[in-house]
Amino acid sequence: MATTVGPAIRPEYSDWDSTIEIRHTAEQSDALSSYSYTQHDGRYYSSEDLVDGKNNVKLTVGWLKSEDGSDWSVRIEGDAIDLGTLSFAEYL
Repeated sequence: MATTVGPAIRPEYSDWDSTIEIRHTAEQSDALSSYSYTQHDGRYYSSEDLVDGKNNVKLTVGWLKSEDGSDWSVRIEGDAIDLGTLSFAEYL
C-alpha cells in the first residue's frame, strides 16, 4: 500500500497562479491604493483601512488594547474590491 504525502488542497483546485503579490507589511513603497488610520485614540484602540488594488482587496484592521495594557486584540475584515477571485491568508 502506497502512502502519499502532499498538500491538503489538491493542485488542480488551487488558484495560486492568480496571486499577484503577497504582502507581509504595509509600506509607502508598496504602491497600495491607500492606507490610513480612520479612528484612534492614540493609546487604546485604532482602526485602519488598507486598499490593495493589485490584489483586489480592502482590509479593515481594528486594534484594541486590554484594560491592563499588557495585550492587544486584532480584528481583520476583508472585502473584494471587484467581484472575482480573492485569496487571503492570515498568520501571526
